[in-house]
Amino acid sequence: MSTRWTAFACTAALAASVPSVALAQDVFDDDGPTGTALSANELEATGRTMEAGKHLVSVMGRYRYGVTDWFQVGTTGIEWVLMGPSVNVGFTPYADDKHAISLELDANTSYSFGTVVSSANLIYSLGDATGSRFNGGVAFSWQKIDAQVEIEFDDPLAPKLDPVDVSGTLVGLPLHLGYDLAINDVQMVRFWFNPYLLYTADSASDAFDPPPFAFNGGVAYYRGYERFRLAVGATVTNLGLDNLRELEELALDAERDPIAVPDVLPLPFVRLYWLL
Repeated sequence: MSTRWTAFACTAALAASVPSVALAQDVFDDDGPTGTALSANELEATGRTMEAGKHLVSVMGRYRYGVTDWFQVGTTGIEWVLMGPSVNVGFTPYADDKHAISLELDANTSYSFGTVVSSANLIYSLGDATGSRFNGGVAFSWQKIDAQVEIEFDDPLAPKLDPVDVSGTLVGLPLHLGYDLAINDVQMVRFWFNPYLLYTADSASDAFDPPPFAFNGGVAYYRGYERFRLAVGATVTNLGLDNLRELEELALDAERDPIAVPDVLPLPFVRLYWLL
């Protein structure tokens, strides 16, 4: 089995085992699940931003701080050092017990691919801050990439290939449709589907040819403990696959045996964060 598939299998196994252990612990605990309630203020893609004075600290992920109940700032913590600078600002212009609207602006760069990304997300939430809710909205993203990918093989007899130019500009306009199903105050399952109204690529390379119907989606289980939070799930997308297919064709031309690129790419994930 290749290293890539081994890593994928290990991640998938972890994604399946961690929530199973957490759920089993709750089932066999006579007192039931305990912890602080999961709130829309701490979750991504909802109509609410962080509460005043609260910190959200994620392992290898985002950091958010509530300056006021309607304004937050943030970054990506350790990823600032490993990948590049990142800045987030968020506003909640309106919120009551059942309705909330938020606007988040993000900007980040990546050292490895010379990438600059800017995005804006406008989200409306219908439902309690600590219960089940519907989340819907629209986003705009602009991404510029200036990089080349070097293709090398372990076999010294394999032909040397020219670098693949993956430079270009991507513009996306996705809708966001999501539902947060609250099992109880500390357990939740999140569902989301993001179809793109617009996804264009300006590049000399075929690596960014957009699919006829661009989308991403996913499902995740969330568990809230006293301060610690756990999220385990998987996303699926058909974006960025042309880049992988171009690399696949180059490997085939060099008489290599690459992994076949699927039409939809599943990406399991595990996220850990603290609410302070």
